[in-house]
Amino acid sequence: MVSIVILASGFSKRMNENKLLLEYKGLPLIEWVIRNAKNSKADEVLIVYKDDEVKKIAERYSVKPIYNINPEYGQSQSIKLGFENVNVKDGVMFLPGDMPLFSCDYINNLIDEYEKNKEITVPFILNTIKAPCIFPYIYKDEFLDLKGDIGGKVIIKRFEEKLNRVYFKDIKIFYDVDYKEDIKRLDKKLVLIKGAGEIASGVALRLKRCGFDIIMTEIEKPSTIRRKVAFASCIYEKECSVEGVFAKYVKRIEDIERVLKDDKIPVIVDESLKILDYLNVDVLIDATLSKKNLGTKIDMAPITIGLGPGFEAGVDVKAVVETNRGHFLGRVYYTGKAQENTGVPGEILGYTIERVLKAPKDGKVKLIKDIGDVVKKGDLILMVDDVKVEAKIDGVIRGLIKDGYFVHEGMKIGDIDPRGNVDYCFKVSEKALAIAGGVLEAILGGF
Repeated sequence: MVSIVILASGFSKRMNENKLLLEYKGLPLIEWVIRNAKNSKADEVLIVYKDDEVKKIAERYSVKPIYNINPEYGQSQSIKLGFENVNVKDGVMFLPGDMPLFSCDYINNLIDEYEKNKEITVPFILNTIKAPCIFPYIYKDEFLDLKGDIGGKVIIKRFEEKLNRVYFKDIKIFYDVDYKEDIKRLDKKLVLIKGAGEIASGVALRLKRCGFDIIMTEIEKPSTIRRKVAFASCIYEKECSVEGVFAKYVKRIEDIERVLKDDKIPVIVDESLKILDYLNVDVLIDATLSKKNLGTKIDMAPITIGLGPGFEAGVDVKAVVETNRGHFLGRVYYTGKAQENTGVPGEILGYTIERVLKAPKDGKVKLIKDIGDVVKKGDLILMVDDVKVEAKIDGVIRGLIKDGYFVHEGMKIGDIDPRGNVDYCFKVSEKALAIAGGVLEAILGGF
């Protein structure tokens, strides 16, 4: 048997108003939490409050209100009041009042797991313990000894060997609200993009600006050419930005949520999408441009999208977006495949293969010029060991592989734009944005 104690007597210091009364989908936040608790299989529901408006809402749902006369004593005071006022002296769940997405189904899941062994029961996602947790009543005295703004984490750490972990994969159900802006975040769709090169980053940029949360994956040593407009750069630089949108390299999956909450794009090294073993996403986009499918499957997310050749819409993914320059660039296919790879770079002012720099041999790169430099035909751009690589045309260096990278013969290592506009080097290309538009169509059409 389980009692739910809703914690609703905080000061909302980061907001300077009672965040629990903020409206979400026509109701105050706290009302959603109360509804979820009341609709669950909990044997009783209490709420520890300090504001009369919260009390009035609770009473409409026949929730027992417990007035916190000393909310300034911190979270420990609310927890003590909960333990002291429950009638069912078995399991006690402490449910934060600002988590409206933790529905009765998830509450029931925790209760069912608690009933199996009557131990401390905690939600576990991305290698992290989350709230709400269920504590056996026998730990009452441990909680009564707490002081200040300290909650169940101390008890969890003290009895870690006894924890009953319940594994979840939907991170959004644990979203809470600390700032008014967090209300909008509750409804954001989560998109996972495999690859963080130029095209993938153009897609991420457009989706981020349209209100999606983005996670990106990369290989351990990306060979990105257009480094100034690719979020893959943060693998080397730890943090980078593209047109004002920031990304951060994340080594541990438990840090992903924190980076998302900071309104940045977490980028992790994960070649085989192992993150999907820990996390559900709304949309998966394979943006590696590998020209073949390296393991993406149509059932990996509600909406799966492949960019360019290598995917069949309706078989490998839900939709395919055309990446070949020309009349069909950015077009969405819901059946069939994108055009095959031509092997010829897109034409700019009549130039195709001439504008691309390739490695003359296996070896280590030493940059002489860098992205944004204006060059003339014959100018020395870089060295591969002792072999020179020179510009074949006049223009501006739009893309160049990272200094010190070990390359293989024939590998693309640079790109010269004959238009000569330096600003283009630091802006996502029209091709990337056209593809991003197709991705956005596929997502919105899918929902």
